[in-house]
Amino acid sequence: MSLNVSALRSRLSGARRGVASLLPSPQRPLRPPLDLPWPVALLALTLLLVAGGALVAGGGLRLAPAAADLHAARAGDPLRVSVRVEAGSDLRATWAVFLSADGDLDARDRRLGDWREVDLSAGASRELSARVQLPAGLPTQSYALGVILRAGSQQWISLDPLPLSVGEGPNLWAELSAPLHARVGGELELQLRVVNGGDQGAPATRLGLYLSRNEAITRQDLRLEERDLDPLPAGAERTLTLRVPLSSSIGPEPYFVGALLDLDRDADETDEEDNAARAPGRTYVHDGQGPNPRAIALELDSTRLPAGGTLEVRRVIRNEGDVPTGPLTYTLVLSNNATISAYDPVVLRGTLASLAPGEQSEARVQVRVPPGTAARSYWFGMRIDPDDAISESEEGDNRIAAGERLEVVEAPTGDLPQLRVEGVAPSHWTVRPGEDLPLERVVVNEGAGDAPAFDYVVVLSADRRISLADRELYRYRFVSGLGAQRRHSRSVQVPIPQDVEVGEWHLGVIVDPGAEVSEADEDDQQAVSSHFVRVERGRSVRRFDPEDAYASDGDTIRVEGQSYRLIGYDTPEKSGPSFSGNQQPYANVARDATRAYLRQANELALHVASTDQYGRTLAHAFVDGRSLAKLMIEAEHAYETIGVFGDEGFRELGRELRDAQRGHQPAFEKPWLFRWRNKR
Repeated sequence: MSLNVSALRSRLSGARRGVASLLPSPQRPLRPPLDLPWPVALLALTLLLVAGGALVAGGGLRLAPAAADLHAARAGDPLRVSVRVEAGSDLRATWAVFLSADGDLDARDRRLGDWREVDLSAGASRELSARVQLPAGLPTQSYALGVILRAGSQQWISLDPLPLSVGEGPNLWAELSAPLHARVGGELELQLRVVNGGDQGAPATRLGLYLSRNEAITRQDLRLEERDLDPLPAGAERTLTLRVPLSSSIGPEPYFVGALLDLDRDADETDEEDNAARAPGRTYVHDGQGPNPRAIALELDSTRLPAGGTLEVRRVIRNEGDVPTGPLTYTLVLSNNATISAYDPVVLRGTLASLAPGEQSEARVQVRVPPGTAARSYWFGMRIDPDDAISESEEGDNRIAAGERLEVVEAPTGDLPQLRVEGVAPSHWTVRPGEDLPLERVVVNEGAGDAPAFDYVVVLSADRRISLADRELYRYRFVSGLGAQRRHSRSVQVPIPQDVEVGEWHLGVIVDPGAEVSEADEDDQQAVSSHFVRVERGRSVRRFDPEDAYASDGDTIRVEGQSYRLIGYDTPEKSGPSFSGNQQPYANVARDATRAYLRQANELALHVASTDQYGRTLAHAFVDGRSLAKLMIEAEHAYETIGVFGDEGFRELGRELRDAQRGHQPAFEKPWLFRWRNKR
């Protein structure tokens, strides 16, 4: 009886890597297989296993399979490679990324980049990551990619080397846009953009459209339909509008709508892993109820003003449906009759991020009647969803006229001045008590005469109704007045007193508070304008452009190289090295919600609390002055954590977050309980 030693070497490649120096025939290719008597072969096998186990155990180190951000690439492309390592004792080591042409990785293969030093602590798990460059002129073929780590005379190789395809060819990928709402039994209108990012044309392929309960679109999901895609030249793209029927057997619930390209693998692509359309669309499928935004109230603070004048309008919108509305647009219009229609001129266009079922949005907005508007009586109206972007169960409640009509009078004539605050713009949306807030204000004289000396004051108000009864923060006097048709802008430092309560405020400007100036229109002697601002505590406040922030999950972001754990709320966990279990798809939904709030904002402000045990900075996040924690809790993407982990000194905000949680019950388990229950 004999034993094939070469076959044993192949089956025991993991052990051979740990003890490569003990194997015969170190040069490649290996010598032809040797047939040995079975007692000799068995003894050799035993020695091999014992020696290999001793070396690996002696190092006390575990090297997990490596990971890379690409499965297919071209010669010269960069790629990022990472591997997780756990040491049994304190260890200083070096590591590098290697590329093998024969799939059997070892230190004689091509090294990508330099050896890197790393200090490993006993019992600690650590991820090593490096960005490397594929050599130019690398032949087209499949390779194995892996990591080798050395410490003294010992060496470890990541098991299961990654397959990497290097070469040329087509590479299909797609982006999909889906409506937020659709009805069972109705049609789903999709926009699909297909791109061939490769350098060769793609043949005719097959496309599949699916409904999934999570973002990972697979062929096991609910198939809507399949269709053929025409050939696509290299570098070309094609946009398709697809109308897909929704079967009456589909259950009403939230879905992800996704597409899979090249179902039959007819195109030999450089990357076969990107055939699922990027960012599957979120669609609420409902059975006839769905969203139903309704115009509740429209009130004017003035029923008479000249053309070019400004009035404040209170508008109330409520979602009386059973699913969220998604982004919602509304318009305010002037109408010649009580029938508010698409033909009426728009004087203001506003948007809402979303309204949850039963949620009501009430706001006061400043509206300017366009100069040149004919003097007469008008109906002031509001249209919700004027573009009919939302599929509603009832479209007839989207229009409303104000209870009182608006009388537009002739613009004043003569040589009198007409003062107005044109703009109030703080440099940021959040400020701490005791700090100065830079503010730019613009005052105009729209009259035909010069205005003599007058004052303006900056006040802090609990709402948009700015008045002299509000708290005065700053006063300035125009000693020389303001000439006819002149505009004056100025930046000032407005002090925020230490005793101001934290919370949401409006910073307002009132011009000519003493009514010193005789104006063409005496009804607006105290012309006012305001801007929202948040007063909040914190050890410090750090402000960023939201585009520079990356949300890795719903409550953790990274910006300018630093990681921040956002506090006050907790979002679902994804499975990871620290614990088992998985709360997806809710984890990804929360992450995407945080990313959406960042995309929509102009300013990200982080009010710092402290640092946690992992070195992350703990901070409350505000997007354009609104608490991100409160937004996430109200949208049911998170639980408040004030009652569990404390308020970190943010007492008033803590009360707001607890109040926000009332009546909002997310569909997932409380994340801190999930972590405790699934801790490894």
